[in-house]
This record gives sequence, structure tokens and C-alpha cells, in this order.
Amino acid sequence: MAKNIDIAPEEYELIEAWLDGKASDLQKQSFAQKETSDPHWSQKVAEVKALREDLETYLLKTVLEDIHLKSFPAPAAKSSPIPSWLWGVAASVAILLVGWLGFQKLFSDPNQVLFEAYYQTDPGLITAMSGTDSYEFDRGMVDYKEGKYQEALARWQPLLSENPESDTLLYFVAMAQLETQDTESSQQYLEKLIALESSAFEPDAQWYLALILLQKGEVERAQSLLSALDRPEARDLLEKLQK
Repeated sequence: MAKNIDIAPEEYELIEAWLDGKASDLQKQSFAQKETSDPHWSQKVAEVKALREDLETYLLKTVLEDIHLKSFPAPAAKSSPIPSWLWGVAASVAILLVGWLGFQKLFSDPNQVLFEAYYQTDPGLITAMSGTDSYEFDRGMVDYKEGKYQEALARWQPLLSENPESDTLLYFVAMAQLETQDTESSQQYLEKLIALESSAFEPDAQWYLALILLQKGEVERAQSLLSALDRPEARDLLEKLQK
């Protein structure tokens, strides 16, 4: 794959239309002109094509793994006779382990326990972000889905600096920061997103912000956000906090 190729947003959209076979006559003419005037055009086309294939491969792999797990559950391991004395040792170890875990639980932060019980990584977007700079955003989304959160942030944060009101960027930058344990920055971006209002990401932003506040011990603020959410996990968590 070619490296360090600067692909403008309008070029990315033009290449996508051509790859999908949906280019208009004007776009076809523009594409032909690029082929003769831009010495790096073929590399740009190859780069966009490779990115799309990366996304499609990742999604296909995820779907196939899910189908495989549902269709072919792991077979139970064949058991072998266990000496009776070993059962006694195992029982003793189990008693000690249960006792230790119970002792640990007494001193665990209940807010942290609830945070870990309800927190799940946002899976990311399946389709490309509409609008400008979708090429860099999509590259970052590939990194995000592969768990490379720092790499995703390196691509997204410059875009957010250029588009500070983009709810999509605000949300996924916050999600990547949350995955890297930068909860303070994540909280700031989620609060900014919620202040925009009428964003499709607002309910999810409120949910994750509530979890961050819970983890920080700001239970009343977390409850206020949870009470405004119409989702089963929010109601369930709110009930636990009110007990």
C-alpha cells in the first residue's frame, strides 16, 4: 500500500463513486482528467480501494466468526478419571479462593464494580462518515476496530481541530480516549457533544458520560443522566444505584 499520499476529500468521494460504478458523466470526465494530470492518481485509487477492502474484510471476519460460534460451539473436553485425593485439594483451594474473593469484594469500590459490569466498548461505525475528510476518518475507524486507539486518535484529533462541532468526531474521539483510560478528556468531549443537542450520538454519549461519572463517584450526576435515558441497561443500573 502506498504511504504518505495526500488524498483530498473530493478526490476520495470521486474514487469511491468510480469504484462503486456510480460515477456521473461529470465525475467520469473528472476521473479521466485526473488520470492524465495527477502522477499519483493510480496510487490514490489503489489506496482507497485497499482501505475499503480492509473495512470489508474486518466486517466479514466478524460476521463469519459470529456464525461459526453459533453453528459450531466448542466441543466439551473429554474427561479423565481424577484421583479422589485431588478432589480434596481442589475443594480446599476453592474454599480459600471464594473466601479471598469475598474478602476482596468487601473492600472493592462499588462504583468501579458497577462501571466494569456495565461498560462495553462502542463497536464503531460500519459505514463511512459522510462529509469531508472521510478518508482519514475511515482509516482511523479501521484502527479503532482493531483496538489501535492511539493510532485512531492520531488521525481523528486533527480532523476534530478542523471541525470542532462534528458530533461524529466528538463521539469517537471520546470513545477512543475512554479506551486509553483518559477519562477526563473523554468526559469533556462527551459533555461538548451533549451540549450540541439533536445529535444522533446524544443517547450513547449520555450513557458513557453517566458511566464515567459513576466511576468518579459523582453518583447523583450519573443518576440524573440515567433517568433521562430510555434504554433497559440504564434503567437497570439506575435501580441498583437507588437501592
